[in-house]
Amino acid sequence: MTGVRRQSILDDFAEHYPLRVARASKRAGQGTAVVGFVGADVPRELIAAAGALPLRLHSQTGPSSDEAVQLLGEATDHAAHSILTQILAKELDFLSGIMISRDCEASLQLFYVLRELAARRPGMPPVHLIDLLHLSRESTALYNRRQVAACAETLSQWTGASPDPASLAASVASFQVLRGHLASVQSLRQSGLLSGTAGLHVAAAAESLPPSEAAQWVAELVGTFSATATGGDSALRLFFFGSAQDQDVLYRAIEDLGVRIIGEDHDWGLLAAPAPVAVTAGASYEELLARLAESYHYRSPAAAISPLAVHARWGADQAVSCGAEAVFCLTRRFDDAPAWDYPKLAEYLQDRGIPSVLLSRQPFEPEPAVLRESLEPLLSTVSPGRR
Repeated sequence: MTGVRRQSILDDFAEHYPLRVARASKRAGQGTAVVGFVGADVPRELIAAAGALPLRLHSQTGPSSDEAVQLLGEATDHAAHSILTQILAKELDFLSGIMISRDCEASLQLFYVLRELAARRPGMPPVHLIDLLHLSRESTALYNRRQVAACAETLSQWTGASPDPASLAASVASFQVLRGHLASVQSLRQSGLLSGTAGLHVAAAAESLPPSEAAQWVAELVGTFSATATGGDSALRLFFFGSAQDQDVLYRAIEDLGVRIIGEDHDWGLLAAPAPVAVTAGASYEELLARLAESYHYRSPAAAISPLAVHARWGADQAVSCGAEAVFCLTRRFDDAPAWDYPKLAEYLQDRGIPSVLLSRQPFEPEPAVLRESLEPLLSTVSPGRR
């Protein structure tokens, strides 16, 4: 019965995955404020503390609108085009506002376009940029605290509820619990008990549901496994490095080739995350904001915001920690930063005896034949004849 229950929960996560926006819209219709956000640097804790549901906006399958491409320019990552397409089609009008972080150039371009559109087209959700930096300097920490404080002030204007020490502390604690359960899910993936695709589904639920609700759901999934559960299959254990995947199309295509994705470097997965928030009992509101800013300041390194060697070494260390047999780096068109880091990544991996390949400048849905051809050297290198 446990296996049946586990599969039922996994099916529920898979069902929720394409319905994230629709279900958030339904909550908005029932009176819940929903704040959309773009990028890994937006503090979800603040959105929840302001009484709103944090909804991470994501791309959709299918072509972007001509208007979205024209406004952003063709040389922009597909995810930004797709999100703008949804906004222009009024599919996200239920949002109380949209928070955008400067985690990459595509996010920044999206903010500039939305700011202009909001000034010219009545009825569009308001937009705010949170510009966190990631240098190890005290001046950067001070700048980030001011950015987070401005974010909190904007959220209070959007939702009519100002975060305070109690609500912010409760929100931080709720997200800490959720991230603990997500770490357990990642451990199950590393043990071969869950697919990479399932990992994406679980991570996305955590970005589209109230944290306490998501934590309960994820904990229920983890609870269907015994503490000593082992298993998995003979599939190649692959670490994915490259463009962020906010849709499961690519993961499903890779795993259909007999590969198991057991980890990734991008922030739509289960490994990349803010640092734990160091909160002391009775902390003031200003101290809580500072600790929250520090958490995102020192989040997991990413290609677009971190020194090349830092991101590459982090990726190599994560691949080793996950027990990866190989690393596959794939980048989309107009998202070249991970490819710039790849040579150094390959060097670190070679020192650890882990083979890797790079497939760069791919469309949103790479051709299956191209994926198969790219992965073939890894399959034959790690285990000759493995298919």
